[in-house]
Amino acid sequence: MYPKDYLASEDITLMPPEAEGLYNRCLMLAWDNRGLPPDPADVLKLVGTKYVPCWKTAWPPVRKKFYEKDGRLWNKRQEQERDKQTQRATKARESANARWEHRQLDANASATHMLGKSPEHSLAVAVAVASPSAKPKPSADAGGWTVAFGKAWHERFQGTVAYGRIGRALLGLRATYTDREILERWKRFLAQAKPGISTPEGFAQTFGDWGPDGSSTKPRGPQYQTADEADRKAGILP
Repeated sequence: MYPKDYLASEDITLMPPEAEGLYNRCLMLAWDNRGLPPDPADVLKLVGTKYVPCWKTAWPPVRKKFYEKDGRLWNKRQEQERDKQTQRATKARESANARWEHRQLDANASATHMLGKSPEHSLAVAVAVASPSAKPKPSADAGGWTVAFGKAWHERFQGTVAYGRIGRALLGLRATYTDREILERWKRFLAQAKPGISTPEGFAQTFGDWGPDGSSTKPRGPQYQTADEADRKAGILP
């Protein structure tokens, strides 16, 4: 809504008060519902019964502000603004993806030039370059529990694995679930993940969606504290 444009409109200025009120309500409904139904009776149902007494005089001037296309009524200016908003959102998304890809390239380049260093050290530097403001890798990763998660990520996307980022994103889940359960859901997530869009943080936020039946299973309470150890002995986890 742009007040200056709205008040400068001759059509709106000449509308009776009840028609202007109806017009504003129709605009809000059209924005949320992507247009209005073409049948006036359906529009009346949407705007509410309070417009019944003035409908015959209020609807005609309002109807002139909408055009019909593809079985819906549209307001020209509103659709222009919708297109602008969609374009801005698309550009913002593309810009975010480009920044992420650039950071990944920087990380790969840094890892390549870390000659004479161990792979773990090179990877840590690469992650730091990709995320300058990132906090140090959690101490919980000292046992290497993220190895299996990084391997699954590498098999899906190739390239440098951000173990530190994976560790930070998934660390909170380990207080409630076993590593084995988290890993199983992680693999389901990766199977549908998209490069540059899907993230470890996104997996953590939607963890409940990746179970066999969309629900959580065994918690990591005291009675399950040795579950991960048993899995490691069996060769399931590193």
